[in-house]
Amino acid sequence: YYICSYTNADAAMLAAAIRGHWGIENRVHWEKDVTLKEDKNGVRKGQAPENLSLLKNIALNIARKCSFHSMKDAITAFANKITLMAKYIRT
Repeated sequence: YYICSYTNADAAMLAAAIRGHWGIENRVHWEKDVTLKEDKNGVRKGQAPENLSLLKNIALNIARKCSFHSMKDAITAFANKITLMAKYIRT
């Protein structure tokens, strides 16, 4: 069940909106879980898990802004290339 305040919504429009939302959610979580191994991370105390998740979100956003097709491609491109990574962060 979904709650919606849009009074003119029909089933097809709502279905498309819901699928679109979950497509984005699934893509982000898959990248963080599989590519960045977030679930295997042993950090569990204090603010560290939340801070690491924030840094991973920033990394994903930088990779997307730089038009990489996947986080794996971005990691490969940036490996041991701090100057290149800093250039993309500044833009």
